[in-house]
Amino acid sequence: MRRSLLALVLCGLILGALGCAEDRALLQKRARAREDLGLSYIQRGNVKLGLKHLREAARLDPENPDIQHELALAYKEMGTYEEALPHFKRALKLKPAFPEAWNNLGTLYLLLAKWDQAVECFQKAVDDITYRTPHFAYNNMGLAYYNKGDYERAIRSFQEALKLDPNYGLCRVNLGLAYEAAGRLGEALETNLLSQARPNQEGGPGPPGDHPPGQKRDIQRAGRKAVEATERNRCPEIGRPRRKRSFLPSSHPFNQQERPAPIPSQGCS
Repeated sequence: MRRSLLALVLCGLILGALGCAEDRALLQKRARAREDLGLSYIQRGNVKLGLKHLREAARLDPENPDIQHELALAYKEMGTYEEALPHFKRALKLKPAFPEAWNNLGTLYLLLAKWDQAVECFQKAVDDITYRTPHFAYNNMGLAYYNKGDYERAIRSFQEALKLDPNYGLCRVNLGLAYEAAGRLGEALETNLLSQARPNQEGGPGPPGDHPPGQKRDIQRAGRKAVEATERNRCPEIGRPRRKRSFLPSSHPFNQQERPAPIPSQGCS
C-alpha cells in the first residue's frame, strides 16, 4: 500500500514536471513569435509598435538575454536612454559573455557622455575571443578617448580597428579627425586622402582647427571628398540591417552600434 502511494506521488511529480516543461516551451515559442514581429516593425521604422511586441516577448520569456538586448536597442533608438540602460544590464546579467551587448551598452554610455564607463564596456567586448566584429568596439573605444581629450589613445584604438578591417571607412575618417585634434596634420591629411581611395562604410565631417590656411583647406577638401565617397558606398554586410549614423555633438567622430539580425536577411538595396 505504501509502495503504491509512493509510486503515485512520483508519477504525479514527473507528470507535473513534464507539464511545466511543455508550458515553458510553449511560452518561449510565443515569445519568439512576438520577438520576430517586434524586430520586423523596428526594421520598417515603426519602433514604437516594435517595442510593444518586444515588451510582450520579454513578459513571456523573461530569462531571454537576446530579447532584453533588443529592448535596450529599441529604447536607445527612441532616445529614452535611461530606460535602455536596465535592459542592457539585464541582458548582460543573464549572459555575461555577450560582446555585442557590451559594445552597444558602451555606445549608450557615449551618448550619456560617460566616457570611462564606455571604455570599460568596449574593453570587455574586445577581450571576448568569440566576438566576430571587435573592430566596431575598437572604433567606439577610440571615440570615447577622443571625447575625453586623450587623442593618442584614440589614435591607437582606431589603428587597432583598422588592423582588423583595413577597409573600415568610418574608422579611417575617425582616425583622421583624431590625428587632426592631436596636431598631427600631415598624418591627418594622408588619412583623409586614403579614405577617398578606400571608402567602405559611413564617414563624417571633421572638426575645425587652427591650421595654416593652405593645409587647413587641403584637410577640409580631403575630408569632404571622403564623406562624399563613403556616402556613395553605404552597402551594409549581407544579413545585417542598415546601420544609422549616431551623431554625437557636432564635429565629433561617429560610433558603430550593432543591431540584431533581420528576420529575413537583407542585402544591398
